[in-house]
Amino acid sequence: ELLAIYNGTELHEERLRALNAGGQSHDIPVLKNLLEFSLSEAVRAQDTPIVLGSMGSHAQGRQLAWEFLKEKWPTFVERYNGGGIKLLSRAMAIANGFTTKKELEDAESFFGAHPVPGTERSVKKILEYVRSTISWLERDGEEIRKYFAGA
Repeated sequence: ELLAIYNGTELHEERLRALNAGGQSHDIPVLKNLLEFSLSEAVRAQDTPIVLGSMGSHAQGRQLAWEFLKEKWPTFVERYNGGGIKLLSRAMAIANGFTTKKELEDAESFFGAHPVPGTERSVKKILEYVRSTISWLERDGEEIRKYFAGA
């Protein structure tokens, strides 16, 4: 239905809403199709990070988007390198939602092995944010769980 909305309108704002809404799905095949669609010629290059950002709002989508970003990294770099570094940084920001040491290590390893000139500051900010989140959860995670459990 969202694809029909996307293809049935010329209004850019409506297309962005369809992309954003699609990323909120928890249906794995829908999310995988959306990721592939986001790199197609039907989607403007500057709109692809919107899909990743939307999927980053929930754990299922975030993990799929992260794996997709890593798998398609050469495509992302080619698409955004030289003038589109801000867009590449926005796509990389999917890692901002990471909350575990394992995810942090994966991000550190990946970004360390795949540097892109101009994204150093973004990588540093992303990794600092994840470290801060992990520390916060280690310190206050139990209290947060109790609060939301109604205890």
